Amino acid sequence: MEAYGARSNQYPTRLRAAMDAMRSKQVGEADRTAAHGMKKGAESAQFGAAPKRVLGDITNNRSHGSQQATQHQGQDKGTGAGHSSKTTATGRPQGFALQGGAAAKENGDLVRLSSVVSTGTNFSIPSSALDVFENVTPVHDIDAADAHDPLLCAEYVKEIYANWRRKECRFMPPAHYMDRQEDITKNMRGILIDWLVDVHHRFRMMAETLYLTINVIDRFLSKKVVMRNKLQLVGITSMLIASKYQEIYPPEVQDFVYIADNAYSSTEVLRMEALILNVLSFDVTVPSALCFLSRFLKAGGADRRVDCIAHYCLELGMLDYEMVRFTPSVMAASAVYLSKYYAGGDRQVWSPTLEYYTEYKQADIQECVNEMRRALRADQQGTNPKLTAVNRKYSLTKYLEVAKSLRSPMR
Repeated sequence: MEAYGARSNQYPTRLRAAMDAMRSKQVGEADRTAAHGMKKGAESAQFGAAPKRVLGDITNNRSHGSQQATQHQGQDKGTGAGHSSKTTATGRPQGFALQGGAAAKENGDLVRLSSVVSTGTNFSIPSSALDVFENVTPVHDIDAADAHDPLLCAEYVKEIYANWRRKECRFMPPAHYMDRQEDITKNMRGILIDWLVDVHHRFRMMAETLYLTINVIDRFLSKKVVMRNKLQLVGITSMLIASKYQEIYPPEVQDFVYIADNAYSSTEVLRMEALILNVLSFDVTVPSALCFLSRFLKAGGADRRVDCIAHYCLELGMLDYEMVRFTPSVMAASAVYLSKYYAGGDRQVWSPTLEYYTEYKQADIQECVNEMRRALRADQQGTNPKLTAVNRKYSLTKYLEVAKSLRSPMR
């Protein structure tokens, strides 16, 4: 019989040969995990120099593996010659048949998932991993109810708003554009827009017209130096352009001349219109804060009161030059936040649904919220007596008198 030491010296060489044979097999055979031990006993004593199958065939076929294991057990019990305590480098006995997940567990802590799945081994997810989902608030589908209304374009609404988000920064004026103006100031801008709020309300135009008017004014002033005696002309002409774009029946040129107390002629208005459109490259299709506000209010489940407060806050924000630096979507999200806060008290107002549809976390809009709250407090306290149009507008019954109802101590 061959000596034990001589056999053990041949083990590494034969192991490498077996591993090379394994690598040559097809990829599909790599997941089979049942191992066959080497033949021992009398046959091993007689043919000690013959090649030994150290790892045998690797397979996931349980019936085949069981049959081979039974044969080996019979040989071991019959001869008693193959029972030795020799182990491999991983600490396993050489003749040990590997089954299931243990076939891939090399270091005691890494188990190949393919072996577990292929052998049908049951495994469960720890309950601690499921605790994460217990307190998650669901996001409501705000477009589900509009799916059957073709006028609401529910099928394309996400693409539309995504497109507006991509374009909104393109149509924003520089944050400090007033620094390049030589004869006008940010206070003059505020007085002009405050007056245009009254004009807009008197002509009963759509809300979109006012927001587009302010956008046209800011973009034009950021590119052209304007004297103060022409600032009102820029204002009424910008509203003329916006009304032509938004309104079905826009006011006539002569109406704007009249509302400006005949300070300018119709010819001057038309010339300024051509100048503004050329400076802006005729780009008047812009996503305003109002575009985002309607969707964000829908995501917040706003009622009529919350809606009016949000519009009130947003118009005050548009009036404030310090808020020019914020994007329209951030302005709209901040207005919704403040409206829900003042209408609902101290409860949590920024829900997962709002976060999902606005794509803003509360921290993302906090700076704008603080600036808008400052503007709201200034309006409520009457800090600037020259800027009262927005307050008077939202003190009307039409808007639920929200400007009056918020005159309680501001938090």
